[in-house]
Amino acid sequence: MKEQDLIDLGFTTIEVIGEEGEEDFYYYELEISEDCDLLSCSHDEVQNGRWFVEFGHNLEFRFYSKREVETLIDVLKSNIYE
Repeated sequence: MKEQDLIDLGFTTIEVIGEEGEEDFYYYELEISEDCDLLSCSHDEVQNGRWFVEFGHNLEFRFYSKREVETLIDVLKSNIYE
């Protein structure tokens, strides 16, 4: 997935200012609900221009396809229990 795909899907850029001696970085976030976020890798983790998305900080699932992330967003948003 490309960076523009994240933007097209409604992800927001999160900029992190590095502490002394650390570099600044950014990643993307999409809040599905109060307790569920999708997070991209940080810009310095991108390999060959390919970004991936994870459930919050759960490292068990990674999604590299815009189509899969779009489907995931639709499924999650349509099944929010309020």
